[in-house]
Amino acid sequence: MNFAVDPRIFRDKLIAWSVRGVIGAAPSFTWALMAGFKSPAAIAGMAAGVATYVLAFAWLTASPNYVEYVESADSGWSLRLAANLRVAGSLLALGYPDMILGWVSLSVVGAIDGAQDPLAAAGGGAFAPAYVTTLVQGLLVSVTILVGAVLLWPVRCWWRRRKAQLALP
Repeated sequence: MNFAVDPRIFRDKLIAWSVRGVIGAAPSFTWALMAGFKSPAAIAGMAAGVATYVLAFAWLTASPNYVEYVESADSGWSLRLAANLRVAGSLLALGYPDMILGWVSLSVVGAIDGAQDPLAAAGGGAFAPAYVTTLVQGLLVSVTILVGAVLLWPVRCWWRRRKAQLALP
């Protein structure tokens, strides 16, 4: 497996995922502030978590295997559309899906930490718990994108077949 990426492709993917990441994280960030994550360390932890996911997605989607086998196929189209719809849907729903995923993330981190109150998992505004909570939420967001792509993939395949049938000879 080739882990080297083309710098131009990585730059383009980094820009695209940065836009998706910042816009997609805005509702979660707002909910987190309203829930009390206001310390500089917690904000830095959340920002670092988003940056980690942005870099990971950019690297993954710029990898030669992804570019060659996934991006040009129907699955690549489905993943891109699912990611964009996920961001748009979260904004249109006023961030409520992110609030639910955030609460689940807090509960998971709290359960691992042994905290009775999910908000106590924030560690009193410490960097590491906020970072880990953001990573868990990013994983959950990734699952929603993957589920969306799986649901969109048959639609894309149907549309391609339909378009080919309608094409004039």
